[in-house]
Amino acid sequence: MKYSPTIGALAALCVTQELPCDIMTPLAHAESVNSLRIMEMFIIRSLLTRGVIVDAADPLPTATHAIVPNEKRGILKRACQAQTLGSGPSPDVDTAAAFLSFPAFSEAAEAAATPVGCALNYRSLNASSNAYGYLGFTLLESYDTQSCATKCADINGCRSFNIFFERDPAFQPGESCPDPQSTTLIKCVFWGGPISVDNAKNTGFCYYDLDVVIAGSNAYDSLTALFEDGYAMPTSLGTAQLNAPSDCGGFDTYMGSKMFTNSPFDPSLYAAACTAQSEYNLAHPPATGPVQTCQFFNTYLLLKNGLPEGQVCSIVGFRSSCASDQWRDGDHYSVAYSFIYANSTNPGSPRIPCPVATATSLIAASSVLCNHTVALCWVTLPLLSPQLSLTSTITTTLRITTDPSSATIAALPQRRDAATAGVPPALQTFDSDVIPSACSLQATPVTEIHLTHSITIFGSPYM
Repeated sequence: MKYSPTIGALAALCVTQELPCDIMTPLAHAESVNSLRIMEMFIIRSLLTRGVIVDAADPLPTATHAIVPNEKRGILKRACQAQTLGSGPSPDVDTAAAFLSFPAFSEAAEAAATPVGCALNYRSLNASSNAYGYLGFTLLESYDTQSCATKCADINGCRSFNIFFERDPAFQPGESCPDPQSTTLIKCVFWGGPISVDNAKNTGFCYYDLDVVIAGSNAYDSLTALFEDGYAMPTSLGTAQLNAPSDCGGFDTYMGSKMFTNSPFDPSLYAAACTAQSEYNLAHPPATGPVQTCQFFNTYLLLKNGLPEGQVCSIVGFRSSCASDQWRDGDHYSVAYSFIYANSTNPGSPRIPCPVATATSLIAASSVLCNHTVALCWVTLPLLSPQLSLTSTITTTLRITTDPSSATIAALPQRRDAATAGVPPALQTFDSDVIPSACSLQATPVTEIHLTHSITIFGSPYM
């Protein structure tokens, strides 16, 4: 099952966000976070056990000089042996120049429809891409972008594809057959990373005396993301990255990140890692405060000057915002294929409940409000554990001569009477249990004093 997020909804989320933190922060801190060992363990296990089947043939060698194989080894095809014939048209003149200028190729590329769920990256180039995460290729019988997209969707980790016409030898070149007749292959090449003009560098090569060249090259990115069990439907951030700000109590929510460079783009690896981190934290709760669970993970491809560096995953313990690309030391770092996966099985919680944090901030920020709540906080904090205990004995001798007819006893003010101070209007919107919690965060350490007061009274006939 695949889910195609609405990219329009994404703009409202991220387009107005500035860059409050460094896009390279996840990489700079990745190795310093001990909890990431759990994430790395699950990712490596998945990589080792997952089988990815691709065509062993390379879509297009990148050699820039003539290739002259050693045919004496006996493992190469014999010269002039027939090769696979392509289904594409060929110009009347069998030369590389005629192939590159053949109108049928550019016409097919220009007329090709963008498949549903895909985005066009470039059209009708005389070059193909060398992108991130090569996943093989297939030969098509026609220049059919939808067929190419369907095949990409069936390949685990396929994020983009490149369709083009390629001039190939119809017979195996060799010493006795250096410039054989050509044929036109229609290739659909699959990649695990983004395709762009920046990585469209394969313009061809010389195979003995035959020039292998490319024409009518179109490239498309997939806009879909796999649905992962235990997580809400993924949200595409496009070219934005997830920031991990402090939670409502001011505590950091960033739980670490990791980058891999040797596997296709695969969010499922990090879904397992996020779940594993939450399970570990729940099994090993902290001495104080709530358990921090992985509430989001953001996975994306990090690009340096338009070329992929690797797939990054950042795990976050609370709601986050978005960030965009930046420059560093003359290099342009940007993001592609950015998706957010939200934990749908455990809502998590900030270290301090948000209403309590808000009330605490209101009390601390306003001296008037703080003074108004002194009595209220004194009422609500009878159970604070003392951090210091003092004991003192006081002996007092009193001589009292009082007429009992006029004697009155005034009761000392009791703790609960202070409640008449009332709750300040700014705090009346909070639930009744919020104010004591907010007061406890603002209270200074309690000193408990025990007084033993002995009184000796004499001199009054009425006592």
